[in-house]
Amino acid sequence: MVTDCFLPWFADKTEWTNTKMSFDISTHEDTTQVTFTHIGLVPEVECYDMCIKGWDQYIKGSLFKLITEGEGQPQKKD
Repeated sequence: MVTDCFLPWFADKTEWTNTKMSFDISTHEDTTQVTFTHIGLVPEVECYDMCIKGWDQYIKGSLFKLITEGEGQPQKKD
C-alpha cells in the first residue's frame, strides 16, 4: 500500500496515497507471465493517462529488459 506520496506536477499531489501495487506471477508451459496492477489508479484520477504510460515504460520496457537481458533501461533525466 502506498502510505504517502508527492506528485508535484498534479493538482492532487497525494493522489497515490492508499493505492496498492500488485504483481501476479504465473507460468504457462515454458513461459512466465508477470501481471502488474496499480489498484486505485482509475480513469477518474488526474494522473491516469500519464501514469499508465509511465508504468508501461517501466514494466513492459525496463523490467522486461532487466529480466531478459540482465540490465534495465536507465531512467530519463529531465
